[in-house]
Amino acid sequence: MRVSVLATSILLCSSGASFAGPFTVVGGGSFATLADAVAAASSGATINVAAGTYADQSATVAAGTALTIQSVGGLAIFNAISPLANTQGIIKTFGDLTVNGLQFENAHIDNSLGGNGAGIRYKSGSLTVLNSIFLNNQEGILGDADPTGTVLIDHSSFIGNGNPTGGGLEHAVYITQIADVTVQNSTFTGTKGAGSNIQSRAARTTVVDNVMDNGTISDSNYAVNIPNGGIAVVTGNTIDKGPQTTNHRIVAYGAAGLGALHDNNSLTVTGNVFTSTDPHAIGIQIFSPDDLVATLTPNLFNGTFDSEIVGPVGPQPPPPPVPEPPALALLLASLASMFFFRRSLFLRSSSLRSPPARRAGFELRIAQAVPSIRARSVIRCGAA
Repeated sequence: MRVSVLATSILLCSSGASFAGPFTVVGGGSFATLADAVAAASSGATINVAAGTYADQSATVAAGTALTIQSVGGLAIFNAISPLANTQGIIKTFGDLTVNGLQFENAHIDNSLGGNGAGIRYKSGSLTVLNSIFLNNQEGILGDADPTGTVLIDHSSFIGNGNPTGGGLEHAVYITQIADVTVQNSTFTGTKGAGSNIQSRAARTTVVDNVMDNGTISDSNYAVNIPNGGIAVVTGNTIDKGPQTTNHRIVAYGAAGLGALHDNNSLTVTGNVFTSTDPHAIGIQIFSPDDLVATLTPNLFNGTFDSEIVGPVGPQPPPPPVPEPPALALLLASLASMFFFRRSLFLRSSSLRSPPARRAGFELRIAQAVPSIRARSVIRCGAA
């Protein structure tokens, strides 16, 4: 249940909380707005945000500044009731930012300004998003180009993001030319306005263990679109494609063409479950390059598909060696044990026909080599 900022502040004061304002820089005082707290925080600081709903808040993290902004006592919700004053994002970051336990909702700007208001607008540096929710924004997370930049999204949810009245270029997550983006353990539902769940132009893109369900009414585009190629890994995801989609492809690679691809290109799509109620669906489509080294198995395709895999695929890597079945290994071990046991019995039987003195020494050697008959060999030697 959402709680007003005023009610939250009164509750915190009456409960003897260590800060009076909803935005507290750990070790540095409390502030009435997120922008004031960010401006007052030194690099490396943590800003605690009291649980509650905050209307029309925004802040900018400067380049060279490392900050953590996290909720305390429950979910902290940033609701953009009015168009974003900075025309970009509820939080805009040029530095190294970690957010944890925050919700960003309804970020928007006029279509004449781009129609791409974002929950978080990444400009440069590193961005880590943990345990957060992006709800009904024109863009959930929108990232600009930074050749050394990184983005990590983990255990977060993207619900109903996109712009139905825009140009169809607004997505739940859209990251342009950076070094590395990873999206893992997260959920995507109801992406709208012909936007994609994840669109990445990064040199390396990793999409692992996510659930993407656009249902039967979503008009979303790709589930995962990697138009500029690069090193891409898409594994362990569960992806549902509905019949109202504006693009029949689920995973697409290299659509921007040869002139726009990264220098190093490879594609791994394994261990995913693709489910489609779109009769024209294409599970995986590779547009370029023609000699791409791609690993595309094993994946599970359920429902209706026009094609599971389309496009040029270069030589496939050799399959991994098949491990020896445990039952066969046990059988081989038993046969080997039986062989050596029968051989020891044969040698012992032969020694009994030898002269006593020779037999005693031979039986000692047998006892040393085969411990299972050592006791009997020693008894014979003592009796000789």
